[in-house]
Amino acid sequence: MFFSPKRKSLIRAMVLFFIVFNIFSVNIPVQAAEKKPVSKYGIIYIGDSRTVGLDHTIGMSNYPNTFVIAKVGEGLNYLKNTAEPKIESIISSHPEITIWKVISSFGINDLANIEGYKEEYAKMSKKYDLILQSVNPVEYHKSITNDKVRAFNAELIATELPYIDTFTDMIEEGYSTTDGVHFSKETYRREYPVITAGILAAEKEKFVSERNDTL
Repeated sequence: MFFSPKRKSLIRAMVLFFIVFNIFSVNIPVQAAEKKPVSKYGIIYIGDSRTVGLDHTIGMSNYPNTFVIAKVGEGLNYLKNTAEPKIESIISSHPEITIWKVISSFGINDLANIEGYKEEYAKMSKKYDLILQSVNPVEYHKSITNDKVRAFNAELIATELPYIDTFTDMIEEGYSTTDGVHFSKETYRREYPVITAGILAAEKEKFVSERNDTL
């Protein structure tokens, strides 16, 4: 199978992601003088049917300290009324996990609610280490167009919150769907390394920013 240089770099990033994540997903004793365990990482993916499809294909919810909150056909109301309470429940149920990443991928079902998403994400970013994932392209749909998706994503980028641009990767690398909106297993498998690379990039940027603030 041929992989483009960009795809090879994403696969390497995914391998690094799993190495780093698995190291920090277990408490590793440090020197007795410090008497502190290494922090444990947890990841919570939230989203709609596309996140459901990704989990069915990749099985993220089977990974250590990884959780998926997603439902077919949902959007902003589900985010506010269901996903956020479940995030709180998961975090409170796992006090051993001290560092959480919340990856949000909503919007394809209610692109017109962008202002509501921006408002909600602003609130969430004060409570969680929140990373936004772009709404991904459609192949065909009677009312959803990729121009509308681009406009939605531009508003997400404008929030200046950490952002994973899977949309551009799919446009450049290609994608296929089963019904015009939901992706094939092959596309989900190619999307996942982009997400993991984005999580690593956001963590690196946060580390550099925090280090600079202490200088």
